[in-house]
Amino acid sequence: MEAVTQTKQTKEVSESALEWGMASLAMRGHEQSGDSQLVEFFPGGALVAVIDGLGHGEEAAEAARFAVASLRERPEDGLADLLNRCHERLRRAPRGAVMTLVSYNFSENTMTCGGVGNVEGLLLRVDPRITPSHETIPLRRGVLGGQMTPVQTRVFPMIPGDTLILTTDGIRPGFESGLRAILSRSPQQLAETYHQIRR
Repeated sequence: MEAVTQTKQTKEVSESALEWGMASLAMRGHEQSGDSQLVEFFPGGALVAVIDGLGHGEEAAEAARFAVASLRERPEDGLADLLNRCHERLRRAPRGAVMTLVSYNFSENTMTCGGVGNVEGLLLRVDPRITPSHETIPLRRGVLGGQMTPVQTRVFPMIPGDTLILTTDGIRPGFESGLRAILSRSPQQLAETYHQIRR
């Protein structure tokens, strides 16, 4: 699973300026993927999530659906509240899940990021002169619905043209090498290119 979000190069970042693309591939031998994603707009912002249900197949997919349903109820809530609510809901699911969340605030031009588990996030700055030119989303060890450590979040300024990539563990480490050379492609094209690069 890979999700890519990109802000258009406009003066302001708003709902109309946010573009995204997503791609997923079920594990060989399974009809369903245990990975899922969400882009949910709310007044003044948007919530982006990538979820990886533990294991593979139907039970992993069901855990991911539990998480998506919980996030959709109140996407405008803070990330700690969202993750804790998913944690409680997933205690009743057949399996737990890991996830990374990004909450965009269009009025403040910020995005708050955080996650539990190993859904990695990479933020690529459009201007290579900005230092650092790329940053990673903070993750905490644990499993939603199982053992979870306190949530850690980080706020990044939104800069028009920046690209954020969220990946589950089906994407091979080091995929970002050479990525900057093709950032002119749409988020959907980027997602479709890299979701095939598996371990």
